[in-house]
Amino acid sequence: MMQLSERLIKSFVVCNRCLIGQTGKVISSDTVGGESKCCYICKGLWERMESIARAVKSTGNKHDFNTFLIGLTIPPSMCEREDQLRSMYKIRGRETIKTTFTRAIRQRFIELSGKYLDLLHPDIIIVIYIGDDDNGEFRLSVRSKPLTLRGVYIKNNRHMFLQCIGPIPCSIDNPCSIEDILRSKLLSETGAESVSFSWFGREDKESLVLGKGRPFYATLKNPRRRYLKHDLRFESNDIRVRIHKEPAFLPRHLPPLINKIRVVVSCEENEKIDPTELKILNKQEIICVKFLNKNANNIKLIYSMSARHLDMRRFVLTMICDGGLPVKRFIDGYERTMPNVAALVDKHCKCDVFDILDLSVQEDSINQSEIELN
Repeated sequence: MMQLSERLIKSFVVCNRCLIGQTGKVISSDTVGGESKCCYICKGLWERMESIARAVKSTGNKHDFNTFLIGLTIPPSMCEREDQLRSMYKIRGRETIKTTFTRAIRQRFIELSGKYLDLLHPDIIIVIYIGDDDNGEFRLSVRSKPLTLRGVYIKNNRHMFLQCIGPIPCSIDNPCSIEDILRSKLLSETGAESVSFSWFGREDKESLVLGKGRPFYATLKNPRRRYLKHDLRFESNDIRVRIHKEPAFLPRHLPPLINKIRVVVSCEENEKIDPTELKILNKQEIICVKFLNKNANNIKLIYSMSARHLDMRRFVLTMICDGGLPVKRFIDGYERTMPNVAALVDKHCKCDVFDILDLSVQEDSINQSEIELN
């Protein structure tokens, strides 16, 4: 009985690689398929494998990676011809040309690059798009795994906001926000397409951030360089930043903060504040502050509080409290925030400015050590 491979080449021009793929057997010396470029199934795809693999390596060299995954998209007409041939000769259980070629190109890329195949969490994913029949064209797309870095900033400039507040973005030469400064630096260092930030709390737009600084996460989309040699340290517009070189894990929920805050409080012009009236604000016990947030009652804790007289109308209040405490509302008692400073001293009080003297992150939930600028 005539072998399947012999029957195939009597009816079609099929190259040796496609014959092996359809029959699952090594072709004998007296059974030789046609040229690859004339093959009924692949139309010369196997003949172009080396040039495609080297093009993939050249494209991959533009990215930092240790692991990869290569995918393949072939023309529908190639799949249709293969299905037609298999139906005619009742070929079942054999790998398709797409599967076979993908495995072969992955193996050749391993040989050329020395990198490792990772099917689940690769550093980069390279997709090969094979063009229509006979033109021999193909194109490549490369996507790298998002990279998350952790950093911390100190702010000594009251005129530099955390984020832009206007509808028009800041210019590169004159950034008006910390986010703009960080974005420009990170995109330049990593070659990423974009970056998103997760902040450990937020300060008022005119507040200073001192002490060890405020931590944040930066998640970079499609970075080309993911292995930084050194921590990124830079200063701009009285903003000091350190970004750790090691990739970080972005937790689903950021851990809570404990803030040390300094508030300058003033009374109305017709009111005077005496130093003796501030004794009620010197507390070392825990205070539960209740306030409304999105029509729901919330509670934040103040762990200690002390007041210092400045002049007849002003005083300084220093607190250690939970992150997220509405400082201005705690001072003036807005929307039934209780207790509040205005009620405690029986004056019409308002917050002139407040600064973050220090903050600490409750790290137990993410098991990371605090990043410092020192």
